[in-house]
Amino acid sequence: MANRIRIEAHRGVGTDAPENTLPAFEAAVRQGYDMIELDLKFTADDRCVVLHDGSVGRTGRQPDGSPPADNRKIAELTLDEARMLDYGLWKGEAFRGTEIPLFTDVLAFAKQAGIPLKIDNCYERFTAERRELLYRQIEEAEMGPLVGFTCGSVSSFAEVAERFPEAEFHYDGVIDPENVAALKDIAKGHRTTVWIPFPCDATSWVSDKIRRASKKFTDELHALGFEVGIWLLRRDEELAAAVEYGADIIETDGAVKPQ
Repeated sequence: MANRIRIEAHRGVGTDAPENTLPAFEAAVRQGYDMIELDLKFTADDRCVVLHDGSVGRTGRQPDGSPPADNRKIAELTLDEARMLDYGLWKGEAFRGTEIPLFTDVLAFAKQAGIPLKIDNCYERFTAERRELLYRQIEEAEMGPLVGFTCGSVSSFAEVAERFPEAEFHYDGVIDPENVAALKDIAKGHRTTVWIPFPCDATSWVSDKIRRASKKFTDELHALGFEVGIWLLRRDEELAAAVEYGADIIETDGAVKPQ
């Protein structure tokens, strides 16, 4: 297991800069985070961009700072159309001019900075053709271990593990004996983290059927040979609890800073 707890920036440092943008990712590097989590979408013209929501209305703004009149889906917009909006103004005037990032630009940034990326499991919902486009971009960037995948299913885990032998893997799907056995078999040779939610306001939307983080749960996962990630922390006292539980990595939106 890791000797030092790693701290991951959820969508970059979203407390200090507009989430899922280069300013948020630059802040993560500047502040000493160990990893950046990000979300991917495809535009109508098959350009892979970094955006959490399926639509642009929450983080996109018109030049006057107002939300777009129609909250269109990113899948309905070309890259040029998506870039008619500003993705920094919703966070403040200091971020005026922030574009929606292309994934290839973020790959280049991460490679130069030497900071690992963790792709959210939203890629699992891409068509096979778009997953192939995504995989080719990662291969062409020659990222090696600097790109990791979050997998919500064993089948996705198997697909990316075969394709990317150097990648780190993160699992946030159902934890049951069958899945655990399959993961252990597929994960051989890969650093693998199983993610569990911290019991807090930020994870209150998660189904009650999902087991929350605890010392006992973390010990069980360690005994199975996995590292343990705990999300989504927004208070220092939550970090202290996660450390007490034995977490190897925690995820925060920037409210918890690296020490």
